[in-house]
Amino acid sequence: MEAYRDHMRRCIALARRAEGRTAPNPMVGALILRDGQVVAEGWHEGPGLAHAEVDALRRLEGSAAGTTLVVNLEPCCHHGRTPPCSDALIDAGVARVVVGMVDPNPRVGGKGVRQLRDAGVEVVLGVEEARSWQLNRDFVERVQALVDSGELDPEGFAPGAYEPEPEAGSPTRFVVISAPRTGSDELCSLLDSHPEILCHHELCNVDGVRYALSQRDTGFCLGTTEARDADPVGFVHRAWREHQGARAVGFALARRHPEFVFRDVIADPGVRKIVLRRRNRLETFVSELLARKERRWTHDGASPCELTKIKIEVELELDDLRAYAEQQDAFYDRVTRALEARGQAFIEVDYEDLLEAKTQARILAELGFNAAALEGLRGTTPKRKPDALEESIANYDQLARQLAGTEFEAELDPRTPRLAPSPARGRPENPGELETRRARRGQMLATVAPDASGDKGR
Repeated sequence: MEAYRDHMRRCIALARRAEGRTAPNPMVGALILRDGQVVAEGWHEGPGLAHAEVDALRRLEGSAAGTTLVVNLEPCCHHGRTPPCSDALIDAGVARVVVGMVDPNPRVGGKGVRQLRDAGVEVVLGVEEARSWQLNRDFVERVQALVDSGELDPEGFAPGAYEPEPEAGSPTRFVVISAPRTGSDELCSLLDSHPEILCHHELCNVDGVRYALSQRDTGFCLGTTEARDADPVGFVHRAWREHQGARAVGFALARRHPEFVFRDVIADPGVRKIVLRRRNRLETFVSELLARKERRWTHDGASPCELTKIKIEVELELDDLRAYAEQQDAFYDRVTRALEARGQAFIEVDYEDLLEAKTQARILAELGFNAAALEGLRGTTPKRKPDALEESIANYDQLARQLAGTEFEAELDPRTPRLAPSPARGRPENPGELETRRARRGQMLATVAPDASGDKGR
């Protein structure tokens, strides 16, 4: 992904050539690489005109077969004023598509990236995502406002159409809402360690990442990725419904997950909301860069990779960090405003406090458990000394000088505790009790790999 950062920044610069002329469409730029060299560039000039991908293809001399296309917003796959860009890329023989950000428009629900992958095109997501988001912030917020107000409904995904009112005795439903790399995996693992709580991880991840369900025992499979993508909201309700006797069941919902799932969950007053943040923005930013560099979220990157230092161009790093922090703040502001507007109660938790007894007690109380339930969190894990940021950033000394006197200076040496999940995951030590639990939970496979996406809405 490092190889495409400069190319993505060039796409953003190309997109800005039409600034002020594309509304209500987003600004989009694209370029085509052959053997690592730029051979064509294009951008979207305005409504009804060629999209950036098609404009770049038209400017290309020779065949596009085997090339790489870089674009700051996901290629569309629907017929609007112009034909689908995904079809054009597939027909042209493009081998790889590098995308800055997934489109926020919920009507297509990720079909663009999924269509490309189904056709054998490699898709790389999230390169310079914060800058891509910043470029089209007005467009993104306009789409999100339409979704939140109900004016923009994804076809076939009517909120509230999937599930009747919960029956008496049914489990508490909950969701952990967070931005990426803010500790949702640790919180889900902690909750899942309780014998009466079933916590899936990210059911609707849009990054083409591993499909992590409950880590208890062998977990159990809710269905195929295809079934989930055909009806994501229904799939979420199925996860709540198939609770295997637990008193509380939930999952993690993160930024970049499908808009229509967000809207359905946020609009449902019966779902308890835990909003998880991480105070240290620099650590979160570095953590996400490392995760992307190591391809931790991709199908072929499910196993640990060798840790390599990130080499960041220091003259651009502060701008990158500020764009990332701005994107994170906008996400949380939107979530909390939407919940407050609906009069819904929610709790906010910091990653740094997850192992504090009072924090765990607050979370359990939100899920309907009393203080005695703390004893059930057998997966409470020891604090581990964090890796120093110097170990992750190749140009740390330059970065430290650049951040001196800024709002991020105090975050350079935070010594934030990392949470190390215990091998037992909170399972009982008694083998007989473990077998009883396994029989109750079921013996099914636990891993499925999801696909990503969104669509332009241009």
